[in-house]
Amino acid sequence: MTHKHLTHTSQLFEILMSLYGIWFGFITAFSLGAGEYPLWWTGFGFTAQGWFSMAFLFAGLVHALGIRLDGQWRWSPLLRLAGMTTHATLTSALAILSVEIAISGFATYAFVSVVFWVLVSGVALDLRLYLQVGAVWTKS
Repeated sequence: MTHKHLTHTSQLFEILMSLYGIWFGFITAFSLGAGEYPLWWTGFGFTAQGWFSMAFLFAGLVHALGIRLDGQWRWSPLLRLAGMTTHATLTSALAILSVEIAISGFATYAFVSVVFWVLVSGVALDLRLYLQVGAVWTKS
């Protein structure tokens, strides 16, 4: 199958969001490896911060794979959906946890979270339309 789901613009936007997750996960994991606590303000311990950063990193990689396989594999929208849903959930958690610590942190993470949730709805629609029996994908 070679039906592409992503338009050029949406593909670039999703690549940026995937890179955000990979970057965030890498930087927090690197900081933890250096003995720092980059997410101290969340109240998470060292191990929880490690899992949190690995979840970001893994979600970014899964999302990137889904973008790369766009249309070449029937389930590629599922990879995109899994990566973005994980990112949306993690950034939503950061937004909620930052409310009492710093309103600027809340504003930043809430905005990124909303962007992810909007993209999640679009990818869910892509997946639903593409998996319908007999459906043919067409871009407008």
